[in-house]
Amino acid sequence: GELSEDAYLKILNTVGFAKVTVARHDADMIRTYQMLADKMQPYTNQQDTMYKDLQSRYQHIVDAVKRGKMGWGLFIAQKLVRKPAVIAGTKEDSIGRFVGQALHSMGWDVWLYSRSAKKVDAPSWHERSCDISDENSIKFLLSEISSLDLVMMLADSGGHGELTEISEDCMKQMVDAKLVGSVLLTKAIIVKYASRILPTQVIWCAGKPNNKPKNLMLYGIVNAGIASFVELINMHYGQALQAYYIPTGLISPSTLGDEYIRKTGEHLKTVAQHPQTIVDVVLDIIDQKFVPGVIDQGGKVVL
Repeated sequence: GELSEDAYLKILNTVGFAKVTVARHDADMIRTYQMLADKMQPYTNQQDTMYKDLQSRYQHIVDAVKRGKMGWGLFIAQKLVRKPAVIAGTKEDSIGRFVGQALHSMGWDVWLYSRSAKKVDAPSWHERSCDISDENSIKFLLSEISSLDLVMMLADSGGHGELTEISEDCMKQMVDAKLVGSVLLTKAIIVKYASRILPTQVIWCAGKPNNKPKNLMLYGIVNAGIASFVELINMHYGQALQAYYIPTGLISPSTLGDEYIRKTGEHLKTVAQHPQTIVDVVLDIIDQKFVPGVIDQGGKVVL
């Protein structure tokens, strides 16, 4: 259908363009179609009415432009380049979704993933199913993303409980989600985006890598492994990746944080931190306010 100048401007401003300007060229349109109408005049006396019909159509266009019913416009716009971020966590209250929404509001192209995700495609927002303990699943996820600026590792299967209480399957799921997945996803990023000029920033959010109570021993093992992996990435692959470890305490509201509070006691709500605290540190990392490595919120490198 017909679109006005205002309609074109509205469309361009809502589909990812910025600094949209328009130059009207109605006078050029009038001159062009008046010239075409005049060129038909020598042939209008012929038996063939085609030239007279064309002259009439051209003249109607001239009249319509003069009345403001038609026009020519040159639209110039800048296409926004959105930085892509891949983030673990698609559940409604997941930390990953909270961080993703914050980045999306700032102009990032966000890709959320989890094993249980349903496919979602909205403007600069995507959700995909991916099992990062499976190499082919990772390749399929990254196949849709041509460049990658930020990755956030938040995968957690919830391995709470004393060692005598945790099942073999639970242990394997925990190690797969947090260690095997970390190594495989990192490997895939290095291989696929080897030609990037700037390194991809990769952030792990995991518990503090220190001594744990009896019901979090498995987390202690995993956290120590991630902290060591972050150090080795920066040592050996610093040109391709900048790796960060954010020591993360209890977060609420969040999927696993709230589940842990329900199991352990409501009193923990008083010590839980809001997910915005994670967003604040992530933004500082993006702005290069932290040196790659294991960091604390005071800004000191703990390596």
